[in-house]
Amino acid sequence: MGNDGGSSTTFQAHEIRTYLGLLKATVENLIPMLPFGVDRQEVYSFAVVGLVRALEQMPEGLQPAERARDVEEGIATAVLENFHGDDMVAPSGADAAPPEAEVSPDFHALDLRGSRILLVDDSAVTRRTMQRVLEKAGFRITEATSGEEALNLSRQHKQDLVLLDVQMEGLDGYETCRQLKAIPTMREVPVIFLTNLSDAQDVMRGFEAGASDYISKPFHPGESLSRIRLHLQNKALLAYRQRSIDELKKVNQTKDKFLRMVSHDLRNPVSAIGGLAQMMSDGMTGELNEEQREMTDSIVSAADGMTALLNDLLDYAAIEGGEAQFKPGYHSLLKEIQRVVTLQRVVAERKKIGIELAQADDVPEPLYFDRQGVQRVLENLISNAIKFSPYESRVSVVLRRRDDFALIDVEDEGPGIPTGEEDKLFKEFSRTSNRPTGGEKSTGLGLSICRKIVEMHHGQIEAENLPGKGARFRIQLPLTAG
Repeated sequence: MGNDGGSSTTFQAHEIRTYLGLLKATVENLIPMLPFGVDRQEVYSFAVVGLVRALEQMPEGLQPAERARDVEEGIATAVLENFHGDDMVAPSGADAAPPEAEVSPDFHALDLRGSRILLVDDSAVTRRTMQRVLEKAGFRITEATSGEEALNLSRQHKQDLVLLDVQMEGLDGYETCRQLKAIPTMREVPVIFLTNLSDAQDVMRGFEAGASDYISKPFHPGESLSRIRLHLQNKALLAYRQRSIDELKKVNQTKDKFLRMVSHDLRNPVSAIGGLAQMMSDGMTGELNEEQREMTDSIVSAADGMTALLNDLLDYAAIEGGEAQFKPGYHSLLKEIQRVVTLQRVVAERKKIGIELAQADDVPEPLYFDRQGVQRVLENLISNAIKFSPYESRVSVVLRRRDDFALIDVEDEGPGIPTGEEDKLFKEFSRTSNRPTGGEKSTGLGLSICRKIVEMHHGQIEAENLPGKGARFRIQLPLTAG
């Protein structure tokens, strides 16, 4: 037999027998991938044409393995040329492939045409067959015949999915997959193994190497497309989800910046208004009648509420933006509690509420904590206790030790935590159905800020109802630094 250039390539009888055996093996591998009920004799006829064509066009000087590869590819090409892609779909009945997995309407809205698929297999039959199926579905295919070639292509070009043969010379599929996943641009790219192996250990080994799925050989076109589309859809939706998260982060950062700017710019004038109103209420600008005093007291109360709101917004924005000042050092926890209690007693007297402070002798001094942060937590918990307590009641603050923690309990005689609303306590912008007994304002941010500050100290904050009535809020701070 000779090629078009007139040179001849001679074949020994044993080679012809080898090629005929290869023809049979190739056809048997192809038949499961062809239309259901195909005429086997017709397939063999096309295969013989492909074999003859490959032998006629075979260049001189090829090694036996190279000759076998060309023959196999020629047979596969000849057979597949005579069966259109439209026919290569899942049959119905008992031999049908598993149906495509149910997906949401959003999945179906994705346009996957043009997705880049890297097909890695040293079998020409598999490559030719899979290529025709995938190109018919609108995918762009890049082929590789070895693991080494696949790694080089993946470093040079972006891929959306990899179809990877397991049993290859040189780097096998498992090692190729591991090295693919080490390439930064390939970490999120799904890898589907093409394999004859069905043992559970082999399948597990593939997943451990980083594979997302596997397709058994000989593969079924309909099932293969279903699996490939599903993983491409998942990848596209995960990418969309990540873009949405990134956009939301930007929006959130803009919101935090706006909150900080507005809160900071408003705090000084609001404080000035409150201070001037307090001076008027104290008679520093002249005697006031009863109506005037009520008006100035209302201004002071509104200014105090607005200042508290602005402080909460500033603290919340700083913590969420990672800009909160956290400067722990060694301080006396008891003195900080005493300082806050003294300041809060002035507020409590307006509702004739008494604040009691008790401490155990076993709490070591000093302790390692952020002074400003702990003050903020204590102010919030004690002011909350006053805010929700009835007139002429009592608030108690207790400092004691338990194991390796300092415990601070703030207890009140208010209505307690409403049943079923416990999960609202420490959520941002969330409030329970209880209302302050003196008409005070609440932002719904205070307790969430407290929780974040306590967690920055590696501590805990919790709340519970007391027997009878009232609630207890407990802070646990570690006795040792870090």
